[in-house]
Amino acid sequence: MADYIIVCELKGSENSNPVILDSYPLDVEDQISVKLVPKFLPFGSRAGDYLINRSGKNTILSYIFKIENSDNRADLLSISMVLGKKEKIEIYKLVLKEVIDKMGKNKLLTEEVLKENIKTIYQGVYDEKDITIDFLKIELSKIFAEAKSLYEIKKPKIKGSFSI
Repeated sequence: MADYIIVCELKGSENSNPVILDSYPLDVEDQISVKLVPKFLPFGSRAGDYLINRSGKNTILSYIFKIENSDNRADLLSISMVLGKKEKIEIYKLVLKEVIDKMGKNKLLTEEVLKENIKTIYQGVYDEKDITIDFLKIELSKIFAEAKSLYEIKKPKIKGSFSI
């Protein structure tokens, strides 16, 4: 279960620095130090990268992607989840990629749409329930089910009686 989601951005223009665009359920100014931005969008990141960092007892999983920009180079963004240490990172990698890919394919991958829907994305991931962003339905329940079938270890059913 994700504790919170953070979206960071590095504009494609010269002399830009990575910034936190938004987060949920935390308020960016109150809770997240600017010093932590490199944990969410590290220098040298490229679109398609998954990055895993630690922060105390939590794991930070970031998926890096780009948004094309007609004025300059593409903007580089990250969507990051802060997860408890027992969470299956591979499951959340697949979920993050699917959400961003589906938004991109449907021309909904913009800074504005991300900011407007960060709460929706967070709640869908937290509850493992389907979400709708504008006209696009993203079946998170199905994505989670598929990811869990791939990455969770199935416990064998033990039959019989055991005595000591």
